[in-house]
Order: sequence, then structure tokens, then C-alpha cells
Amino acid sequence: MNPVILFKKNRHKNLIQQPIVKEVIKMYLFTKLKIVVVLMFTVVFTVSGISQELKPDNNSKGEKASEDSLVNQWRKLNSGKVTKMDSLSKKDKYGPKMLWVQHIKSGVIVTVALRVDKFSIDTGDWNVIHGTSTDNSHPDKWVSPASVCYLPNLKKILTMQQQKQYGQKFPIYGWLIDPTTNSWEQIRTPVSMSDKSADFEPGGGKDGRLMPIWGSLCYDAYNKEAVSFGGGGVWGRVDKVKSKVVPGDWIYDEAIKRCRRLTEEDKGKVNQARRWFPGHCGTWTFSEEEKMWKSIEQAMHAQPSGRILPGMVYDSKGKKIFLFGGDDLAKCNNDTWVYDCKTRSWSELKPAINPRARAGQAMVYIPEANAILMAGGYSGGWQALGDVWLYKIDKNEWICLGDYRVKGKGRSTKYTPEGLVLPFRANYCSGFWVQEMKEVVLACYSKRYRKKPVPVISMKFDINKIVEIKPTQFDPMLAYHCKAYVKQNWKSLLPDEWESGDRKPGERSKGRAELTKLPANRWVKRKPPAIVPPRGWGSFIYDIKSHKGFAWGGGHGAYPGSEISEYDVITDRWRSMAQPTNYLPKWLFGMAGGPPGLSFGGWSLLPNHARKSYGFDPISNTVITYAGDIYDPKHHSINTHIGDLPMHGRGQSYQESYVTASHGLYAFVSEHSKTPRGWLCRANVAAGKWDVVDKTGPTGHTEYDFLVFDSKRDRLIHFRRKGGVLNTFDFKSKVWAKESPVGNSPSLTLGDAAYIPEMDAVLLIFGKGDETMYFYKCKERKWYTAPYKGDKAARGNYTSKNNSPIYDPELKIIVRIYNDSRSVGVNLMRLVPASLTLTPFSPENTNLPKKDK
Repeated sequence: MNPVILFKKNRHKNLIQQPIVKEVIKMYLFTKLKIVVVLMFTVVFTVSGISQELKPDNNSKGEKASEDSLVNQWRKLNSGKVTKMDSLSKKDKYGPKMLWVQHIKSGVIVTVALRVDKFSIDTGDWNVIHGTSTDNSHPDKWVSPASVCYLPNLKKILTMQQQKQYGQKFPIYGWLIDPTTNSWEQIRTPVSMSDKSADFEPGGGKDGRLMPIWGSLCYDAYNKEAVSFGGGGVWGRVDKVKSKVVPGDWIYDEAIKRCRRLTEEDKGKVNQARRWFPGHCGTWTFSEEEKMWKSIEQAMHAQPSGRILPGMVYDSKGKKIFLFGGDDLAKCNNDTWVYDCKTRSWSELKPAINPRARAGQAMVYIPEANAILMAGGYSGGWQALGDVWLYKIDKNEWICLGDYRVKGKGRSTKYTPEGLVLPFRANYCSGFWVQEMKEVVLACYSKRYRKKPVPVISMKFDINKIVEIKPTQFDPMLAYHCKAYVKQNWKSLLPDEWESGDRKPGERSKGRAELTKLPANRWVKRKPPAIVPPRGWGSFIYDIKSHKGFAWGGGHGAYPGSEISEYDVITDRWRSMAQPTNYLPKWLFGMAGGPPGLSFGGWSLLPNHARKSYGFDPISNTVITYAGDIYDPKHHSINTHIGDLPMHGRGQSYQESYVTASHGLYAFVSEHSKTPRGWLCRANVAAGKWDVVDKTGPTGHTEYDFLVFDSKRDRLIHFRRKGGVLNTFDFKSKVWAKESPVGNSPSLTLGDAAYIPEMDAVLLIFGKGDETMYFYKCKERKWYTAPYKGDKAARGNYTSKNNSPIYDPELKIIVRIYNDSRSVGVNLMRLVPASLTLTPFSPENTNLPKKDK
């Protein structure tokens, strides 16, 4: 029987729209196998069970439950119509906060594009209303899902969405929205919640936004003002007063006039300093009367640490704001803080039991109980939560009302509800107390309801009828995203795990001896005991003195972590930074451009592709990324920064390429203008800036092009992806020149590449399918090939990215670092030039596609 007919006969027409049902119908139509009918019966019962998960109350169209309805049970409110379904889809990615607007008696969600979505508690209907603003200005693309609150005296909604950044005319510092007319009034009073990097760094830095994104707003009824805390996307703030500091803290070093991280070498030498808080703006208030932003007087070091999406709620009895958790982009937190509205100051509370670490959760103050209900949100690894907690303010006590018992791991995990849990686990929740109904109302976001209206649920709460349960116990380490994420190849170890157990490095003398036993001219894949996540859209670099390779980058559809990883060739060991991995916010996974500002750890959150745009500086013995981060391998951490290049590439397709020479790290980039020039700059780490070396280089440089240092002639060779003419730069004369190879040249030269002094040749490795080793002999100006033998490097190099050969002259080994499906791979080849068979390049002998030969 046709599955569609089967559904109609069983009156399951509504289930046809379920994705799983659609897939099975497609399978039937394609294969016409009768066994599909059996599968359909299974789907009917499975999906029917899901559809019963959030039943509306017994009254249709979201009518209010009768007074004698059961308390402490969730009921569904939104069973009404939706004016525009597509406008409510995909909000599960970031979970915009729903507010209660008393004077229109509606729940309201503010979106980015001058629009509000209104929810009627009486009818259960959603209504989408498009608004207007003066001068046709629009909020920018950076979503701040919880940076919104209702100002009852103005009868307007305040949102911290912005429009423009530093140096642009008429910036906007938030909006006031009239929910009755949906008119958007711009806030024009200037403010910069973040300090400017140029005031604390000799070369400036990555300023980011004027105001934070991804923070939280809460209304302070005592002072009639909104309170903003948390969020990122900014450079950060430097404390005005000195405080106690320890190794690992960032400080503004007044002696050298720049920010740096304290290391163990500073222990006992620097005990007090002005601390710098990267990516963190602290607490700001917005007065309803003055309509302007002000920072509170409390020092930054006395406030909660930097984080995004903390839960915040106002206690009308005590005139205080309570905060729980938040995501510092390395882990979720489980600390509890209180903001005294009378003194405008924070203090940390220390309850005996803390709920599981989380961010993006709902927190609702219940006046009759003088307690706070907290529900949902996400924990480490962005795992959705469905537990419910109650905080008794008078006792400073958290108690668990409901939790999901967990069995299994990863994608096979099963969740069994116990007690007063949410009807489903929700990544983001927001809510409010409706006094007339005496009910808690929550908007909950889950992937399960991605293409449906945002589920809205409510509950009559009676504190005298609650039942406390024992919360599920979790390993505290699972609060870290790198430990809890279900995507296995994006997991990582914590700093103290890299060199413990079987991962502890062996004797270096033994490692050197093993390298001498590698077969000549044959590639061998290394198998270290611990791996690091794969890095796509990038390249890899190497330090010939320490014999270490480095991996950084990702973005776009690749790895979203921003740490730098090290590979020690001698010990065959990977390790990452002394600080836990910092990630992009979950809803930004997959973006190519990257967010503004810095992470709370003090470095960039993957600003772009990393193709050839970082390198090792042999003068300072550091790794420098084109985001301006300076990584110190000695301490395994980013400890300072360098200013921007005097001339930037424009976008990821034209970004700068780095190359290491014996006398420094150089960056090359081409202007893209009517009178283009190629700029060559040298890193000056001591001064915190880049020095211009030359402005007459080749134009049209892209991220596929690359440079190699010819140590014998003290020159750079610039290769383009499209083979043919090369460009060279002589450091002595500071002159660029074109170099035409003799004989045939490959039509493609896919980098990276390495110069081998013993052969006076540049090595490239690429090819579709089976790869070939290409050698450009510098003295002869002629191309040769040699067969690639041994272990393959994943899928090989055919795109000029994710593959980097480097020659280690002391070890006489070519190190090839590459990206594979689940980690960063390393292949080694012990080079013996005398036994390497080279053949003059011929298009017939290459394995490139015909159109590229």
C-alpha cells in the first residue's frame, strides 16, 4: 500500500510534514519495496509519541486553564495560528529572549530585521509585525538574543543591537522599540563600553564593537534603569585601579605601555597591577529618565568574570538582581552572584549546592515564594538541558525540582525524566511571571521545533507542593566544551591532560634515534597517542630550532576552536595551549568571516580562514597570527599582541601570506585598488608592530598564492596557484624581479612549499588522486618530479590548502602536516637526495586533470 494512502486511512495527515516521514515516503517511491509499509507503522507510532510530548491544555486555542487546574505541571499555550511560519524558524540556533510587555499583555520577541513577534497568552496566536525606523537605518547582523528588556515607565523595549563601529558617522548605541506601533527609535548618545586598544597597545589591536554582543539585560525597578552585563565581541577594559595579580592574569604593564599576560617568570616580581579583562565590558546601566548608558563604579576585578548569555532576574522584594552561570566560550559556569541595586555592586554567593553549569537558561522571580525558578539552557558541549531548579533567596539555597537521568554517551545518550522537568530539553529558554495568571511562562527553543512556532509553556506554581529530588551528578570537566561536545573529532584535552599518562613525552635522545631509522625517501605516517582537532581552510607552520610544528585555524564549515596546537617531531606528541580551548558561540559555527573583538582568554575567535596567514618568528621565537595574537611556545600561551599590518588584505580571498626567513617573519599582501601594489612587512614583536619593507611587489595576490624563503640567495620566491612566471624579492637590493622557468612548468603550483638547501630546490606536493612531488631547482630554474611513495596524506593536496611540507635541515627530514577527516595528520620522510630519482617535468607525466596540465 502507498504510504500516503496509509496515512490518510489512519488519519495522520499532519504527520506527513514530519521530516522523518518525508524521507521514508521518498524511499518508498524510489525503491517500491513493500517493507517500507512496515517502517511507516513504526514511524506513525514514533512520531505520534513525539506529537503528544507537548499537548495543549484541555481548552482549545490556548484558553486559560480553570482555577482548579493542577499546579506545578507544564501546559502548552501556543496552539493558535501563526501569521508567517518562516519568520519563526531557525530561532533555535540562538534563542531570542521573550519578554512580558504588561501594557499590551503579550509576550514579545525582538528580531534583527526591524521586526517583533508578539504572542498572545489569551489566544495562543503568534503575530509578526514589521516595523520602521527613522532614516531607514537597520540593526546590524550580530544577534544578541538576551540583550533586551522592557522599560515599563517608557513603555518601550530596549535592545542593545547596534549599527556601526568606530570611525563611522552617526553610530547607534541601541534602540527603543514601541511594541504597539513597532517603531524603532535610535539611541544616539555616544558611548564606548569597551576601551580602545590603541590607548593600551603600541600598534593598536582588534577593537571589535562599541557595545558587547551576546550579553544579558535585566530591568532594575528600584533605580528605573536597565542593567547590562556580559557579552563579548569587544576588545575589553583595563581596570582603573591596581589589584592583586597572579601568573595567567592579563595586565596593562605601565613600564612598557602595553598589555601582556603574566607568566611563571613574573611570580614574586609582579604582585599588583592594573588588570586587563579581554572581551569583557563589565556592568553598564541605561536610565529611563536620561536615556543614556553609564558604567557602574565597582572595579572590574570585583565583578563577575566575562561570559555570554548569563541568566539574570530581578528580585522585587530585595531590590536585587541575581545572576547564574553563563558561557565563557571555554566552559559554562555554575556560580551565583547578586547585584545590589541600592549600591550598584556585585558580590558572589556561595550556596552549598550549585546546579549544573549552563548558559542561555530561563530565570523567573516568583514573588509569592520569594524564590527564583531556573530551567533549561545549555551546558558544556552545547548540550541542551531540561532540568528545573528553585533558588530560595532567604536561605541562599538551590534545590532541584526535576532532572533528566542520563544513560549512555555521545549520540547514543538516553534521557529519562524525573520530577518537574521541562517537556523537552531546550538549548535556550526565557520566561517571566504573569501576575494576573499567577503563572510562570517560558519560551523554549529546541531543534525538534525548528520549523514550528516557538513552544510556549506555562505553570501555576505552588512552593508548598514542590518535591525536591536528587540532581543527576555530572563530571565537572563536562562543563568544558572541548570535553563534552558530541562531535568526536572536535573534542580536545584540557591543558593538564596533554602530557599525562601514556601521553607523557619520552626521552628526546630515543626519539632522535628512531627518526634516523625511517626509510629513505618514503613517507611514514606518525601515530601519536593523542590527536588534535582537524583544521580546515588553512595551512601549517614549523620551527626548525625546536623541531615543532603548529596548527591554527578553521572557521567556515571547519573546526570552530581558536587554540594553537604544537607537534613535537622528536617525541611524536601533540599538545595544545595552557588555557582551555575557546570556541565561537554555537550559532556562529560555519561562518567564514568570524566575530569581532577578542575572546575572554585574550585572543581572537577565528577571524577568518587561516590560509598561510600565520607564521613562526625566529627573532622572538613566537608564533604570530594575522589576527595579531602572539603565541609563546615556551609557556604554551598567547601572552601579547602585535598591531595590524599597515595594509590589509580584503576578505578571506585576498588575505596576507606569511613566510619565515632566517632574519624574521614576513607578511605579503596586495592592494586591491585602481593603483594596486604588493606590500611586504616584517614583524617587530619588541615594538608591537609591523615594519614596512617594500611596497612594489606583485599585485593580484590571493589566499591560494604563497611564498618560500630561498636561504642560499637570501630571497623570497612568490608562487601563484596558476603556474608559470615566478616573482622573487632580493633582501639585499630590496628589488622584485620576474623569473621565468626553463622548459615546461606545471599549470598549477599548489602550495605550501619548502626550500631544501641540499638540493637547492623548492618542494611542492600535490595531485588529484595519487600525488606527485614537484621540485623547482633554483639555479637551473627548471621543474622536476619524483614519485610519491609511502603513506598518503589523507585525500592529498589538490586545493592549495590544508597541506604544508616543511624541511628540517638538522634532522634531514621533510615534515608534512595536513588536515584529515578527524585530526591533524603528520607524515615524515627522511630525505636522501642521492637516491631520489628526479625526472624533468612533462605534462604527460603529471596526474593533474587534463584541463590543468
